[in-house]
This record gives sequence, structure tokens and C-alpha cells, in this order.
Amino acid sequence: MTLNANISNTYTFDPSLGEAIIGAYSRIGVRRTEITTQHMADARFEANMVMSELQADGFNPWQIELVTQTIVAGQSQYSVPDTTIFLLDVYIRQNPGTSMPSDRILLPISRTDWASTANKTMTGFPTSFWYNRQLSPVLTLWPVPDQTIVNGLNYYVQKRPMDMNNENGTQIAVPYEAYDCFVWMLSERLAFIYAPDKIAVVSPRKQMAYQKFLQTSTENVPLDFAVNMRGYFRM
Repeated sequence: MTLNANISNTYTFDPSLGEAIIGAYSRIGVRRTEITTQHMADARFEANMVMSELQADGFNPWQIELVTQTIVAGQSQYSVPDTTIFLLDVYIRQNPGTSMPSDRILLPISRTDWASTANKTMTGFPTSFWYNRQLSPVLTLWPVPDQTIVNGLNYYVQKRPMDMNNENGTQIAVPYEAYDCFVWMLSERLAFIYAPDKIAVVSPRKQMAYQKFLQTSTENVPLDFAVNMRGYFRM
């Protein structure tokens, strides 16, 4: 007999938020026949809080997106999508759309660095940026660009997660390896409302699932440190 011959050969398990909510309640002893409209409303709110909590822990690869904008000569400030959680790599692509594009990374500076910059209107090829994290975030390039480059400004952002809705079988917007962690995190939050006596049992299990998830949500590459002993500014 062939080993493991009777297997599904399918890869379609993708639970809806409603299914995840039922699973979360079952882990704290609330059976599906006991779930009311109030249970579902509370669970929907807490599911969105779970996604907010995940953002506070940093890097979520499935939410990263490349944004491209045109650099305009004489314009230093560029609007960043307001769905941005934080900014990652920023670079300028010279000669985009040609067979020989050339990318140059920009270095981040802090609010204090920007405030300390004496000549904020100096023009040239940008070498640094300040990311002003407001409700409507702004990216400031310095020096002020002295040339227009169509689609020249490129940067990666981690976007905020999509809203969690439990209508019409809407699925949870997390990858496969995060399903168990998501349900345990939701269970813990619901336990505070409906089963406080289960918190001591659920919290350690949630933490274990969370640590396993973190191990799969990083880029598997070497970590290198390079000390920059001189400025990267072309005056």
C-alpha cells in the first residue's frame, strides 16, 4: 500500500472570521449554540483589536507594499498613504523605464536631525529623508530635488490591516501560519469578557502560538551591521 495515499491533495483551508470566532469561543468554553448577536458583535470588535495589536509588534511581511511616486523638481514634501503603519526602505530610481535603471538608497533622519539642518531649502540630489508620522504622514526629501524623475521615488510601507468583518463569510486577512495565533489571541480577549476564569489557561497557550508565528514571519537572511563613519551627503 502506498504511504499516505488517502490524502486530500487540496490547499483550500481558509477560514472565515465567523469560523475563527466560533473557534475562539470554543477554546474558552462557550459553545456555538450559546453564541448570541452580542457575542458576535464583541468578537468582531476584538478581532480588529487583535490586528491592531499585531501591528505594534513590528514587521508583518504580508502587509508590505511598494509605493512609487514621481519626484518633482523643487518639491521636498510627498504625501504617504494614510494606511501606512511605518516606512521601510526608501530609494530613488534614476532612469526608470530604461534598460539601465540605477537605484540609490536614502538614509533616514530624525525630527531632531531635520530641525538641526541649517539650510532646509538647499537643492541637489536627495540623500536623506524625514518621515513625519502624522495622521496624514509626509515624507520630506533633503536636499530638495533639483530634477524631476517620473516614478523615481520608491519606498516600502507596512500597510495597516484590512477591517475585520464577519458578514458574508469574509475571511481573515492573515497568512496560513498565523491562523492558530490569531484564534488564540482572539480567545484571550474574549475570555476577559465572557470567561475570566479561563485567562490563566488561555494566555500561556496564546503566547506559545504567538512565538511560533513570530519565527515564521521574519526574512531568513543574514543580519549584517555596518558602521557609517562619514556623512552620506553631497553638498
